[in-house]
Amino acid sequence: MSEVSWIDPSLLGFYSLASSPAPLPHLREAAHTAILRQANALAEAATVRRFRVALGDHDYSWGSAERVLHRAALFLMADSLQPSPRLRQSALDQLAWILGNNAADHSFVTTFGTNPVLRPWHWKYRDYGVVLPGWAVGGPDSFPEGVDPALKALQQQGTAPARCYVDLCSRNGSWASNEGQISEEAALVFVTGVLRVSAGR
Repeated sequence: MSEVSWIDPSLLGFYSLASSPAPLPHLREAAHTAILRQANALAEAATVRRFRVALGDHDYSWGSAERVLHRAALFLMADSLQPSPRLRQSALDQLAWILGNNAADHSFVTTFGTNPVLRPWHWKYRDYGVVLPGWAVGGPDSFPEGVDPALKALQQQGTAPARCYVDLCSRNGSWASNEGQISEEAALVFVTGVLRVSAGR
């Protein structure tokens, strides 16, 4: 069990067990323990990384920004089960990374943060030149599989994994680093929503 992904959404089931009074106590406790163990391990690893991001060099693949958002969501789920200033701060650190506190010096969300996305790989921008506000994109991608020509050229220059991002939408734009999908948007809404609602607790 790790953060939610389109391949493995099992965290949602674990969280349902851990936060519900209905399951048998041993199931609830096992789910609770699994979530806290994973969240604390990722948060601890992030403390020694630049920008305190919960990504290793091998994690900068297609959808790295989505992975960061889902790890922030994991931190917040764990924090809701057992309040922890460190886990909450780790979630805030991930959101800060998304909004521009990163090696690319680029927010991976349109119209928000430092140096936000201007040319998302999205049909609305491609066809009408309209940028939807608050649209999260995939983020840095250092893997050569399925890469677009613009990103491939950047990778071949020996660019560091955390900087392999191209804000470009055209026939030769960067779908491998600049495309947003509904899964990124859902994670962004969840993380910002939980942080806002819990800000006064």
